Amino acid sequence: MSKTILTQENVFVNYENVISIVPVCLEGEADNGETVTAYELSANVVAPVPNNDIESPDETTISLGIYSSEEELKLVIKKLTNWLNERKDYGCLFKMPLEGELKPTQYLHDKQEK
Repeated sequence: MSKTILTQENVFVNYENVISIVPVCLEGEADNGETVTAYELSANVVAPVPNNDIESPDETTISLGIYSSEEELKLVIKKLTNWLNERKDYGCLFKMPLEGELKPTQYLHDKQEK
């Protein structure tokens, strides 16, 4: 059964179209001049994703989720890895946890709900 990942931006990504999933460390400057670090989990996909912005080219990388700590990112990676390794007839949708969700709900369709 096909597996799908729902990003934090509510974009559905079919796992069959994913080449790789990689963690990325992002740094930027806040309004007060301090350096801010964020941790993103990105998926590289086989075909470009259409971009509604005419000025920007289509993307082959999709942001699955952004987190404020490396520990939270590691937890999300562990939960995603466990979900991908499962061989079940249910639980075909993984919802990327929002920042601050330490115990994310992995499945939107679980046998226990039926």
